[in-house]
Amino acid sequence: MSLQLILLLKQIKHVNRTGFISKIRLIIFLKKVRQYCAEQKYDFVWFCKDIERVYTGKKVNAVDKKKKSEEFKKKKQISEVKVDKLSAAEYQENTSNILRILEQYLDMKR
Repeated sequence: MSLQLILLLKQIKHVNRTGFISKIRLIIFLKKVRQYCAEQKYDFVWFCKDIERVYTGKKVNAVDKKKKSEEFKKKKQISEVKVDKLSAAEYQENTSNILRILEQYLDMKR
């Protein structure tokens, strides 16, 4: 067994067949997306797993997304979102890297 595989196994909290396979598929998918973005000279912006989880830390069912987003906007909850949740360096649950990407462009314009 390779050292990389052993390290990967240690990172997975609950190693079960489905979870392990899903983790491997995610790693392969992210590698392909990063490569594609680099080749196309695109910025790779992500919200893991979705924007609602990043902003609120909670999963929102598909049927409730419109209602929850309207409520989020109405209550101006964007100001409550923690900056570290939007500035992650690595892909992880309930985070995004959008501020890291936007900061690059804001610095360019100053």
